[in-house]
Amino acid sequence: MLKYYDFQEKAIKKGIESVLSGKNLLVSSPTGTGKTLIELGLCLKLNDIGIVTYIVSKKNEILWNHEETANELFNCASLSNLLWTPIMLANAIKNKRIKIPDVIIIDE
Repeated sequence: MLKYYDFQEKAIKKGIESVLSGKNLLVSSPTGTGKTLIELGLCLKLNDIGIVTYIVSKKNEILWNHEETANELFNCASLSNLLWTPIMLANAIKNKRIKIPDVIIIDE
């Protein structure tokens, strides 16, 4: 099972607390420190408690990396329904193919 570093666990917990209290959250850290794991963990945990959450990036490469990481570390069959480019997300909402998100996590 995946083990988070303490700072990642704290960031996910802070993210959940921020969402539940109606606040915004910014996570900023250097390359290679595990922001992807924080984003995926937060997204999955929020969806688990019924808060519709998507990860959005204008770069397909980032979304592909997220899905690959999720498949390897979280044993998720697919996160493709949680990972969107801005235009794809807008069209999916407009065409009522997905629920309107409560939370959007933006990556670069």
